[in-house]
Amino acid sequence: MILPPPHIFHWGAGAPPPAPPVPTPLHIIEHEISEKIELIQSCRAYKMWPRQSLQRLAELLEWTKFPANTVLVSEGFLCPFIVFIKNGECHVLREVRVNMMLPNGDKKWKRKQVVVGQMKASESFGEVSVLKSEPITSSVVTATQVEVGIITLEKLQELDETTTSLLLQSNERLYKTMTEDQIHDEYISQEEKRQWNQFKQGVLEDSIFAKGIRPGRGKWAK
Repeated sequence: MILPPPHIFHWGAGAPPPAPPVPTPLHIIEHEISEKIELIQSCRAYKMWPRQSLQRLAELLEWTKFPANTVLVSEGFLCPFIVFIKNGECHVLREVRVNMMLPNGDKKWKRKQVVVGQMKASESFGEVSVLKSEPITSSVVTATQVEVGIITLEKLQELDETTTSLLLQSNERLYKTMTEDQIHDEYISQEEKRQWNQFKQGVLEDSIFAKGIRPGRGKWAK
């Protein structure tokens, strides 16, 4: 019996060996690194960084997207990655203890979340939490779909000591200066606005129905 030469594909004898992966062209890699450096340097804390340190961070950064209403990190927990926002917006939330009125008239202390700020393109967060293994001081939730660059804790292990030190020196905790009283005042302000908007909507609806207008019916139907 004559055996076929090795590495020659014969019909019915099984699939041919897979082709080796095609390496990404150098100019594409360089363009992507430049795009990542541009994003990092657009963030306030990194504007004065040397090119070499920016390059090292950019080599660790990965692109990803998150849909709206995604919790990227929760207050009191470790941040899983450093985030650089390329486009889209996020809400920054803090917890506050408030004395709530119950339906039966009693009061009870509860913890509520209040929006204390927004983050948008060319902003970053998570540096201190990731590098110091500290719980983050605020929750971050996407308000829209966001496209971001992230650097995970595992990737940061590859970073040299000088750049790691520069990261810590350049950044601070998210909304660290906001006091409990300020957060409480912000909650009260937002709650009053919400109640006022509900009141106005109720008055408007009462007025519409009092005049016999029925949205969606008769001549008001679309």
